[in-house]
Amino acid sequence: MTQQFELDFEGGLSAKHNSLLECLDDCISRSVLQKKVIAADLDLSPSGLTRRLSIDASDPNAPRFSVELLERYLTKYEDLTPIYYLVEKFCQKP
Repeated sequence: MTQQFELDFEGGLSAKHNSLLECLDDCISRSVLQKKVIAADLDLSPSGLTRRLSIDASDPNAPRFSVELLERYLTKYEDLTPIYYLVEKFCQKP
């Protein structure tokens, strides 16, 4: 049985952010918690979190923000903004 659900969110995320990482970095930066607290909750150092959120196309070996880290962030902080960004970017009907 398919279940429908309704999303209630403010649009404009895909216009504001160029990527999911940029959206996530903005969410973390706007948090009432310090970045070092969020990094620790994700088992990262603050500099490790910053490196994973930065987009450096010139370094293919740079550490990336993984799907597992995204799931951990969503679970811990219940901030669905990154999901809303993806929905807005990829699920719009023409």
